[in-house]
Amino acid sequence: MTHLLFAGHHYYPKGGIDDLVARGSIEELKQHFQTRAQDIADRRGGYIDNWGQIVDATTMLCVLRGEMAEEHATPEWEKVDPLTVDASV
Repeated sequence: MTHLLFAGHHYYPKGGIDDLVARGSIEELKQHFQTRAQDIADRRGGYIDNWGQIVDATTMLCVLRGEMAEEHATPEWEKVDPLTVDASV
């Protein structure tokens, strides 16, 4: 099953498809998020304060979300209940 990783630096208003950084399995995307933390940060802010969301490419539902505040840290991932995500923002 293919998943998509949307990730960025802290918060910025552009978002959308510009935040798509990789596709693959959940484990591959978790690893990508961790090992490419500085690249993700450099897209907007330069220092690591990153967020990431792993989305099922078939249903387009977010299944995991995580944050990473420093390089070489292990990101905290939490499961997302798609029925409780507020998509109105």
